[in-house]
Amino acid sequence: MSPTYPEQVSGWAGTGTILNDDSPVLSVSDVSTNEGNSGTTSFTFTVSSTIPAPTGGITFDIATQDNTATVANNDYAARSLSGQTIPAGQNSYTFDVTVNGDTLVEPNESFFVNITNVTNASVGDGQGAGTIQNDDTALLVISQVYGGGDNSGAPFRNDFVEIYIAARRP
Repeated sequence: MSPTYPEQVSGWAGTGTILNDDSPVLSVSDVSTNEGNSGTTSFTFTVSSTIPAPTGGITFDIATQDNTATVANNDYAARSLSGQTIPAGQNSYTFDVTVNGDTLVEPNESFFVNITNVTNASVGDGQGAGTIQNDDTALLVISQVYGGGDNSGAPFRNDFVEIYIAARRP
């Protein structure tokens, strides 16, 4: 005996559609490099999308911002671009900032790169930090130290230390 089914299903094929509800999220990389003693160094920041850009691409504005490194002190060259695009199907965009070398002994300095006015994506990390690593050293030399001043039989009345800045070698 065959089992009896209350309903018969005709056509065993069906169509399902998967809708993509993922949207791209942008982030900006950090860069940290020595400044050099002269000339310029290029800091390359990468704006990355978590998924390929959709049709029409992802657009945004990108610009530098002073922190402890400043344009006024000639640490780096300001840069600002509007309407930059990650083309459809692509995941990244690069942005170069020119950093000026010097021989000043100073702490590491930093500036920022910010993305704003983003279209077709959201922002996860919209600020990259550029760290200019100090690669200069002080060239102080202690040439003489006299700590016996005003002692009995001492040839000098005062203690002294002689310090000078040595010539930088090429």
